[in-house]
Amino acid sequence: MKLVRVVEHDIESASKSPGTAPLFNSLTRQLLETRKEDPASFPLSERNFSFIPASLFGAGSDTTASTLCSAMLALVTTPGVLETAQAELDSVIGPNRLPSFTDIRDLPYLRALCKEVLRWRPVAVLGGTPHASSEDDMYRGYYIPKGTVILGNSWAINLNPEYYPDPDTFNPLRFLDVDPASLLYLAEGQENVKTPNLKGLAHPSKSGHSSFGWGRRICPGAELASNTLLITLSRLLWGFDIRPVPGVVYDTLDYTNGFNIRPRALKVNIEVRSERHREVLAGMYEVAMGFLGSLSPFTESML
Repeated sequence: MKLVRVVEHDIESASKSPGTAPLFNSLTRQLLETRKEDPASFPLSERNFSFIPASLFGAGSDTTASTLCSAMLALVTTPGVLETAQAELDSVIGPNRLPSFTDIRDLPYLRALCKEVLRWRPVAVLGGTPHASSEDDMYRGYYIPKGTVILGNSWAINLNPEYYPDPDTFNPLRFLDVDPASLLYLAEGQENVKTPNLKGLAHPSKSGHSSFGWGRRICPGAELASNTLLITLSRLLWGFDIRPVPGVVYDTLDYTNGFNIRPRALKVNIEVRSERHREVLAGMYEVAMGFLGSLSPFTESML
């Protein structure tokens, strides 16, 4: 509820002093303004009303951070992937600017890398939101009555060798949607992660994996999460080398317990790739801090 109060405070301040500070659009702002115009459209208590934006905020922050941790684990345990991704970024972006969303269409290896991260270690191991059977059913001799609560095993689906041969091996080439021969940078560093019969049966999901669930209860933020992963990884790999820590033995199955998982006690070395990359990053840092300075900070006094 406190985070909703921050947005309410911003709306009130903007109405009293228009033009003094930008009022950024957000889901919370839209919900508050809609409720003010038509209170009957939200017959909810303050607590339950706050759950609407809070559920998206909570679901999107921890899961994306955990997926990025899995990406770093994959990078430090799979030789050649970092170098290939950086070769693609260097050929498309160059050293003088950060990647943007408009560049994503020209980065097929990066797109494939992000899909493989989502497949390789799905953060929600039990498929996210529970489902319920709509009618009586039989599955492999088991009777499933109508209304039975069902949790799908995303881990088992995403590591099913019928869809993904050698499923524990991290290999972005599974999801490459262009002819590998057309990407000259694939010639360097990728031979050691190529596997025979790379693609198995076609996965029924259009995304090629089940990390966001399925059916009517599929994650509503799937596209947002995918785009966040794409732009974040593109910028991390553009600007930094991510290497294993000498002496550390990495276990790609050593994950936390719980509904959402992440690598346990992950340690990696992160270094800026060059002085030119450092200059660009420093400039963009100033721009980002200027933007953040225009937003209202959250304090415990906002009740």
